[in-house]
Amino acid sequence: MKQAGIAIGLFTVVFGGVHIANAVQVYRKEQRILYLLDKRDHLRSVLNQS
Repeated sequence: MKQAGIAIGLFTVVFGGVHIANAVQVYRKEQRILYLLDKRDHLRSVLNQS
């Protein structure tokens, strides 16, 4: 029974770490997309003013 607990613990740690890494990557990707969209809108407004 103790070995099963250890296995579940290891699985949780590994799976949790992978999940966190994926979440961070997705977050960074979304931040980059938002940044690029913001840049695009800024350029558009600058071009419209001239």
